[in-house]
Amino acid sequence: MTQAAKTSILRRRLAPPQPRRAENEAVLEKLMRVEMPRTADVLLALQAEVRSVNSKVVTQDEIVEGLVESDMISLMTDPDDALGLIVVDANLKAAMIEIQTLGKVSTAPASERAPTRTDLVMVSDLLDRWQHDVHEAAKQQGVADALPIAGFTREQGLLGLRAVELTLDPGRYNRLRIAISLGGGAKIGTLSYFVPASLARVGGMSEDALGPKLRPHLMEAPVEMDVILTRLEKPLGEAMNFAAGDVIAINAEALGEVSLEVRALDEVIGQARLGQVKGMRAVRLGALTGAMGASLGSDAASFDLPTVKDANASIPSGGPEISDVSAAIPGDEGAAQLPDLPDLPDLPELPELPDLPELPALPDLPGP
Repeated sequence: MTQAAKTSILRRRLAPPQPRRAENEAVLEKLMRVEMPRTADVLLALQAEVRSVNSKVVTQDEIVEGLVESDMISLMTDPDDALGLIVVDANLKAAMIEIQTLGKVSTAPASERAPTRTDLVMVSDLLDRWQHDVHEAAKQQGVADALPIAGFTREQGLLGLRAVELTLDPGRYNRLRIAISLGGGAKIGTLSYFVPASLARVGGMSEDALGPKLRPHLMEAPVEMDVILTRLEKPLGEAMNFAAGDVIAINAEALGEVSLEVRALDEVIGQARLGQVKGMRAVRLGALTGAMGASLGSDAASFDLPTVKDANASIPSGGPEISDVSAAIPGDEGAAQLPDLPDLPDLPELPELPDLPELPALPDLPGP
């Protein structure tokens, strides 16, 4: 046995134990290692080898921070209008284009330029076939429910980095990252999928548990929520003199510290930001806190409120981005300290008008 082989065995024995993965995840990785190279060979005569398949739960902020200008990003949707992303890095994009234009994958570094619509047209067929073939293989193996991208289809068009931040709702997402060796190792590319994380999958609940069975019924139970902008402490004498039309000054910091409270539990379950939707007052939910917020999961930070108490507004599902109105509301100075308007100058007296002439008498009307 060579020294290199002995060193390799020693490293494996000394390495920390790898975390055990679910049985379905191992099956998914195995079928991807078979189906994706087969599809690439049949469709483009592209030699591909799946090096690794990793899944992880990430936040919307982590998705945005991990993207670069050279990534090819497309939107995915499912029948319930859930939004996801498919991201092709520069190496994978270059390999797909080179095999169709040069007949081989070069070892030259991939260009860091932004992708174009022409690039998307050249790689879209293989992307769609990969997604379709993996899904079909997962259904045959009986593990389609464990496939995060099951039911999602790619939408036409490219998505810019700024559009990703505006399109994806805050919350948690399942990331499926596949590293692929292309052209016999000439390039190593990465294909990533991002789909909203399922509460059942994140919580590790089985279909036989009581929670998933009760969940559809519990979701219809009414829950009263109060959106609290701020809390004030005033002397009793001042409070007794409050009258309609009084201006009560609040700190500007309160606009970014709006809280969502469940009345029955008397518990703050999340923080929010004051804003507006279509001219109506509303709040954008941020991170959830407390026991109820933890049970919901941070991906529930984008759920809709049917009504916003004392805010006279509602947040429609899938509505436009809520704009921040912090700068539009005065702080401690209040609205009463606006400058006085100048007095208007005196108007000149109007001259006397002459008398109107008398009108002639009207003729008598004929009789019947």
